[in-house]
Amino acid sequence: NQLGADTDMLSQVRSGGVEFFTLSPLILSTLVANASISGIGFAFSDYDAVWAAMDGDLGKYVRGEIEKSNLVVMEKIWDNGFRQITSSVGPIETPANLEGFKIRVPVSPLWTSMFTAFK
Repeated sequence: NQLGADTDMLSQVRSGGVEFFTLSPLILSTLVANASISGIGFAFSDYDAVWAAMDGDLGKYVRGEIEKSNLVVMEKIWDNGFRQITSSVGPIETPANLEGFKIRVPVSPLWTSMFTAFK
């Protein structure tokens, strides 16, 4: 992208260089740590659980934290699909299945620490 990486565009939104930008809450967590709550591995059993949380008090809390960074937040959060982990070795059904894997993750303190813990 000619505008830079996601973190670059986030900076441009904050400075007024870009007016609108959609990004992963995991990337946003580089600025607002609590934005990554929905990305906690194995925390939600299915979409119904995610939406109940993000459309309820948890989502309201997260949006409030984002607004403290002088960003305008939509009333509802949308998704870009559940994150899935695939491998050439076998199915990933529990955190224990990740032991010993080399995994590349987006710029996200939450995911970096989470996947490092699976070593």
